[in-house]
Amino acid sequence: MKTIRFSVAGDYSLEEIKEIISYQESLNSKFNDSKISYQDSNVVNLVTFEQYDDATVPNELMLVKKSTQAPQNATKFWEGVMVASKELVVVEAYRAN
Repeated sequence: MKTIRFSVAGDYSLEEIKEIISYQESLNSKFNDSKISYQDSNVVNLVTFEQYDDATVPNELMLVKKSTQAPQNATKFWEGVMVASKELVVVEAYRAN
């Protein structure tokens, strides 16, 4: 597997970030994590994926603020800080079971 990294602007809402990540996952990759970074005078989310050689598409991704109740029928696989709507947010990532 190959590791892919790209930046997602912190201007996007958490829902928009989830859609961007889900689109990348539809291209045979799986979201691993995100770290805050600085790029071209902007704070961004540096998002990391593992790319598959086959047509694997992971189960549905759910990103929620940590203060939100965990989604039902889902497993948490990552927790960290992201920039969403220009604010730092503690985020939990879940996969549908």
